[in-house]
Amino acid sequence: MQKNIKTFLGFITIICLFTSCFLKKVEPKTCAMIMEKSVNSYDISDEAAERIFGQLEEVISQRPDLRVIDRTKFETVKNELAFQQSDWSNKEKTAEIGKALNADMICFVTIYKDAYKVEFLNVNTVQKRTYNGKISVNFITKSVTAKGLKGLKKLNIKGL
Repeated sequence: MQKNIKTFLGFITIICLFTSCFLKKVEPKTCAMIMEKSVNSYDISDEAAERIFGQLEEVISQRPDLRVIDRTKFETVKNELAFQQSDWSNKEKTAEIGKALNADMICFVTIYKDAYKVEFLNVNTVQKRTYNGKISVNFITKSVTAKGLKGLKKLNIKGL
């Protein structure tokens, strides 16, 4: 009986050692999040846009493949580098800020009147992946909710 237990424990130990050699631990990518309010989103208040951004930020920050950095760091670096407004229309120039933050990715969140767009931009390759979702507005309570968060949580960004 003891021989069987020792054999079993030895077998389990060998399996654990063998599989740990082949399992790669994937380090999460560092991501800076930026909120962009669409020029055409005049019907959504700044407060509602901030609530939607917060809901999206919560989902993205819980992803095991991403490590979201503090938004205020982005603003500080942006001001230090003195980027002009025209630079924001060019995602490649924006990637320079990501590199200055030591971020692997920048996550642009654009909020529209009834929808949102999340763009993940790899600062090294300038490749991007986009996710679009809807915004629900409760007219009685005036609360806003981002829809499609499960899809955002499962969005594959490994190839970026």
